[in-house]
Amino acid sequence: MSLTRYEQEVSINFNAAEDTADLYTANPVWIRRMDKLVAANPEQFEVTGTGKVNGEIVSKTYTFPKRFVYVRGKDIIRKLTDEQRQEAAERLRKIWNKNKDKKTEEAGESAEGKALEEFGELEEETETEET
Repeated sequence: MSLTRYEQEVSINFNAAEDTADLYTANPVWIRRMDKLVAANPEQFEVTGTGKVNGEIVSKTYTFPKRFVYVRGKDIIRKLTDEQRQEAAERLRKIWNKNKDKKTEEAGESAEGKALEEFGELEEETETEET
């Protein structure tokens, strides 16, 4: 059962007497985000509750240090020149390609290896046809 967009809320609660904050969320994006923080920093982030409907997890509650709660005073707007924008795009493209290659290798078939295999198969077919 999936919740409506309206029901996919996020609520942060803390008080002056304690050093921790609680975050309740029924939003799948926030659940994934917080689960990553728990996995990366188990000493600071903890899952303290899970809500289920028909056996499916629909919400989670997390506890973490309240010093991590921050509200920005205004939007940060970056003004980039065309050259800076191109440099940033190139950096992101390199990172994206690096991550793409890493995922391909983890799957057991690098792009280069796959191409070499196909090339090898073509050579074998050519040799077979010549004989």
